[in-house]
Amino acid sequence: MSKNKEIILEVTQEMFEEMKAKGIDEEAILKPGKHIFTRGGFQERHPNFNPKEAKMRINICLDADVVHHFRKRAESPHS
Repeated sequence: MSKNKEIILEVTQEMFEEMKAKGIDEEAILKPGKHIFTRGGFQERHPNFNPKEAKMRINICLDADVVHHFRKRAESPHS
């Protein structure tokens, strides 16, 4: 069973002109007309994907004294 969701967005000439008047770059604005977007379908395109095996990047900011504490602890064989 497919969980894809189709979204249709209709942009009028007036909407287009309003966005241009607000200073939005014309290259970033959808042109007037009907635009069809499809959401979902990741699992169909990647059937062997296992999220438990996926790598994740995590960024964290720590105070220097916290980092120093854990580095010191890592150097000690019995911590």
